[in-house]
Amino acid sequence: HPPPEIIESLDFVVTLGGDGTVLWVSSLLGNGPMPPLVTFAMGSLGFMTPYPISSIQSCLTQVLKGRFRLTVRYRLHAHIQRAG
Repeated sequence: HPPPEIIESLDFVVTLGGDGTVLWVSSLLGNGPMPPLVTFAMGSLGFMTPYPISSIQSCLTQVLKGRFRLTVRYRLHAHIQRAG
C-alpha cells in the first residue's frame, strides 16, 4: 500500500481494465479517503467502468479541464468469521 501522504497528494487515478481492476486499485488505496477514479473498460462489460478505452484521450482532456461529473460509490470492509 502506498503511504497515506502519497494517496492524499493524488488528484485522480486512471484505471485501464474492468471491474476487477477497479476493485484491486481500490484495495491498494486502503480504507481511508481515496482520490476519484477515472475508469476505462478494456473488455465488453463493466459496471464500474463507464468509459470505453477508445475515449481515453477526450475523457482525460475533459478531466484535466475540470469538466467532469462524479459518481460517488461506497466501499464496505467486511470480515467473515466461520463457526468452528
